[in-house]
Amino acid sequence: MKPTFTLCGGNRIDKAIFLATQAHMGQLDKAGNPYILHPLRVMLTQKDRELQIAAVLHDVVEDTEVTLEDIVREFDPNIANMVDILTRKKNQSRRNYIKNITHHPVLLSVKLQDMKDNLSPNRMYHLASEVRERLLAKYKKDLLYMKSLGCKNELLDELLHRFEKGA
Repeated sequence: MKPTFTLCGGNRIDKAIFLATQAHMGQLDKAGNPYILHPLRVMLTQKDRELQIAAVLHDVVEDTEVTLEDIVREFDPNIANMVDILTRKKNQSRRNYIKNITHHPVLLSVKLQDMKDNLSPNRMYHLASEVRERLLAKYKKDLLYMKSLGCKNELLDELLHRFEKGA
C-alpha cells in the first residue's frame, strides 16, 4: 500500500524527512538497521537545502512506491529532477547510471556521500563476508569508473585511497 504524505505546516526539509520516513517505514538495511538512517546521514552531509532534500529522498523512487510525480506534487520539478538523476532506473546499466551522475557535479557529491555511508566500517562490519566483498567490489568498480571519466572530487579521491589501503 502506497503511503500518504500529509504534513501540516513545517518547512520543505521537514516535509522531505517525513516523506522519506513514511516511504521507508519498515525497511531495514543489509545490517538490519532501520533504512531511514542511511538517507538521513547522507542528508546531513549537504549544506544546500535543495541538496539536503534530494539527499534524504535519494532512494525513495528506487526502493519504495513513491514516484517522481509524487515528488513534483510535494516539492517541485527541480527536486524531482535531482532525485531522478540520483535514481538508477530498472533497465539502466550501472555504468550508464554512474556516467550520468558524473555530468552533474553537485549531485555527484550526494552520490559520493551515499557511497561513503554505504562503505562505512560501522555498516560493513555487520554484513556477511560474501555480501561485504560483493559490495566492496561494486563500489570500487564504480569509483574507478568515475575517475576514468575524469571526475575531480576530493571525496572520490578519499574513497579510492581507502581501497588502496585495503578499505
